[in-house]
Amino acid sequence: MRDGKAHTAEWKTQLQNGNKESADHDITPERSVRVVAFAQGPSLETAALHALLTSLPSIELAAIVTTYDELIPSIERHSPEIGLIVVQRADTMLFNLAHVLREHPGDARAVVVAETMASSQVQGLIELGVHGMFLAQISPQQLVAALRAIQLGQIVLDPMLMLGLNHQGRELSARQEQIIELLVRGAQNEVIARRLSISNSTLKRELKEVRAKLNVKDRTEIVSYAINAGFILW
Repeated sequence: MRDGKAHTAEWKTQLQNGNKESADHDITPERSVRVVAFAQGPSLETAALHALLTSLPSIELAAIVTTYDELIPSIERHSPEIGLIVVQRADTMLFNLAHVLREHPGDARAVVVAETMASSQVQGLIELGVHGMFLAQISPQQLVAALRAIQLGQIVLDPMLMLGLNHQGRELSARQEQIIELLVRGAQNEVIARRLSISNSTLKRELKEVRAKLNVKDRTEIVSYAINAGFILW
């Protein structure tokens, strides 16, 4: 069992330094990553998750379960390195699952994939010892890279969640996060507006609100803030 405050301190250190270091080193392990997954949702979605995980290189899916009571017996049976929790939203059940994994004496590291997560929920999961958190838009290639890094002891956070965790004040909307991502990639206003199917006036209004939320002066400072906050292009 890990102390929540110690884990939070480790998160802060790795969020500041770990991602920069990982860009300079090969983090690919020789062996596969053994995973037990918990999936919340309709059976078709569970089947799709099973098909995805079994198709990924270097991922050994030991089991996939769909109920709270199945998770720990499956962890004990298969001794995975990763306990992957895939849910629609960060609710009470997710926090209970993360707590159970932290209290379990095994070595499984908790990783969460959800449709949405508020900054306060991200912080709460950090304190529960979760090693990775990602939004559902993560690509298969990104997921493999993240699980490999977590297998080696790193802590990995989705760039958009990281940005929300670091900025002060009101949370960014999904559209504003997309705008920041495109800004970091060097896109100009015309390209951003076309990509997001919004007018130039709407984009200017969104940029004004982003500047206010991040307490910065212009688009250059938005990009600088995002990079300093740990926004890493996958």
